Amino acid sequence: MTKSLFWGMALSLAVAGIGCGDDDSSSTTDGGSTTTTDGGSTTTTDGGGTTVVDTPDQCVEECSEDADCMVNVPGSDPVDSGLVCSDDSRCVTPCEEDVECQLSIGESNTDCSTSEECTAPFVCIAVGDGGKCVVPLDPPCQTGFVETTVKDIDDEDVTLCALERTCDSANQCVGNTTVTSDFDCNEPEMDCPENFECDTASGDCKCSNDEACGGRGVCDMDSGFCECNDASSDCTADSIYSGTDFVCGSL
Repeated sequence: MTKSLFWGMALSLAVAGIGCGDDDSSSTTDGGSTTTTDGGSTTTTDGGGTTVVDTPDQCVEECSEDADCMVNVPGSDPVDSGLVCSDDSRCVTPCEEDVECQLSIGESNTDCSTSEECTAPFVCIAVGDGGKCVVPLDPPCQTGFVETTVKDIDDEDVTLCALERTCDSANQCVGNTTVTSDFDCNEPEMDCPENFECDTASGDCKCSNDEACGGRGVCDMDSGFCECNDASSDCTADSIYSGTDFVCGSL
């Protein structure tokens, strides 16, 4: 993976409150209650085995109907990308088969009959009776992906890295969306981008100020993750979708 492509993914994950590494965790026990902190999330298990997961709120866009999920395009009218408003008021990619969810890195739902109809680096993968434009990632796969073989639109086998996701009975993609890697900001040529700083203990890049959050939350200087406390003041970025409202909540 090129450094520029990595940063595109890393920044989007950091803003969403997801760390790049997998070692940023700690655990304490107090009177039979165990508290584990991992990135921006805290999991507490009491003596009776009850587990409560406290995940910081993030800036998310809330929809009320499918029409709210048209994608805003600067200087043009919103575009219908086939997204729908889910039962929990989030704009999601509808699906028919698992492959649509496993390969939807860009959440593309564009129909295609040849790969030439997809904008690079998207390629046309066979789905149902037609095809969908998806972003391929070549093995070896990062944590959060599994190596899988699918058919392209020409019925040729293509080995790719796929997200561990499935298409549920409501025809919505569910499952793991967290991607981690072995990136270590302590290594040469792996400096953190502007407004992030290197946590030398974990090798992760953490936000160092609110600018790192891109208008989608404020930086919690203790955890190094972007969080949302008041949507009216913390969520100042332009909306991705045409009819959504920012709220503080879970993705």
